[in-house]
Amino acid sequence: QETVVIVEGYVDAITAQQAGFQQVVAQMGTALTETQLKLIAPRWAKKIILALDSDAAGQNATMRSLEVARQTLEADWAGRLSVDVRILQIPGAKDPDDLIRESPERWGELIANATPVSDYVIEVETAHLPPNPTLLEREAVARRLLPILRASQNDLYLQDNLQKLAQRLRINERTLLEWSHEQRQEEARKPRPPVLTPVIRNDDVPPEAPPINYDSLTPPDDVAYEPDFSDLVLTPPTAKKASPKIAQREIPLEVHCVRLLLRQPDWFYLINRKFRELARNAPRDTALLEQTGLGELDVEDFQHHDFRALIQMFKQALSQDELEIEVFLRENLESPLFDLATRLVIEESQYAQQRLQGRMEGDRVNQWKNFERRIAVLDGSTEFIDKMLRLRQQRLQRDCQELEFLQREILASGDDVSVYLQHFALITRALNLIQRELQRLSKHFI
Repeated sequence: QETVVIVEGYVDAITAQQAGFQQVVAQMGTALTETQLKLIAPRWAKKIILALDSDAAGQNATMRSLEVARQTLEADWAGRLSVDVRILQIPGAKDPDDLIRESPERWGELIANATPVSDYVIEVETAHLPPNPTLLEREAVARRLLPILRASQNDLYLQDNLQKLAQRLRINERTLLEWSHEQRQEEARKPRPPVLTPVIRNDDVPPEAPPINYDSLTPPDDVAYEPDFSDLVLTPPTAKKASPKIAQREIPLEVHCVRLLLRQPDWFYLINRKFRELARNAPRDTALLEQTGLGELDVEDFQHHDFRALIQMFKQALSQDELEIEVFLRENLESPLFDLATRLVIEESQYAQQRLQGRMEGDRVNQWKNFERRIAVLDGSTEFIDKMLRLRQQRLQRDCQELEFLQREILASGDDVSVYLQHFALITRALNLIQRELQRLSKHFI
């Protein structure tokens, strides 16, 4: 059959052999190794089915085994190790030994219908996402999965894998391809370790290595990731194992908008008034636009969870009259978030002085005076509105993308998509109104 089924331990393999399943072997460890993979493929098998335990430890071992398989297959430039890797998922979190004893025929069915790697890893990695994940959380998952999904050298399979991932995460395929290309370029730049060939004399037989105690082996701890957003101390997204290469295209704009809001709290009402004015430019849809694309500024306009938490608390501070906003934030924000807010409102000149640590003080003062003269002609509130409109524009573009994926799912199920089409039309209308206003505001910055 040119198929091998890999189980975790010797008891699983023995039980399978006794039941007549002759293609079952045990890896005898927590994860598949490159040496084991090369023992199997391509001489004995063109298809490898991983049938590890279904509990959390088994899932982790499966993911590590897939990573080993990916690295081994990608390093095989001649393509001799080209194999079809699949996953056998045992219902009820049972061991292969238990299932085979209870129902050998069921085991045979599971082997015949083993899950493709792409379906398995997408299901496992997206299961931990919150109900409404942010773009950063979805991107972290995508960047973890892309190396595994692109391991196939067959372009047809790669395209199908990307379509599945795009549909699940609601990120278009072109963006996924760009991220995949970035990852390939980064991997290509990494230096390859030299291959060292030991020189052994005929009369110098090396001592036999002691046997490995596989039970004592544990996977390395995940490295904590602290993204760098212009020297701000931000905590990473809550998505499991956040990728160290999370794209930060939108973060600088979010930093700027939060900074301006904290410095000028009354501008919160200014941008909301601007949203209402834009909605009134479409008299027939004004009420609907104020409920969708041109509603009040809220946490959904921000992607990073630190800024979402700050904006939520900031709105609560505005809604009360007992305390000054700064006092309210100090008393209600956790220490890291309040430190972030303090860092955001510091004057740029003070920040520049801190970064220079007292060096070149005369040059700094002169340069800063020149900078202040150049920006004196600009209206700060106009700049604020411009930035906030761009922030809302990015949010609506994300909403459009997600609605496209929702419509595909609903069309595939045969349900009515009219409600989603109406919502899509309103968001598109709001985007057009924002774009026209941005073009008008751009004249102020020429």
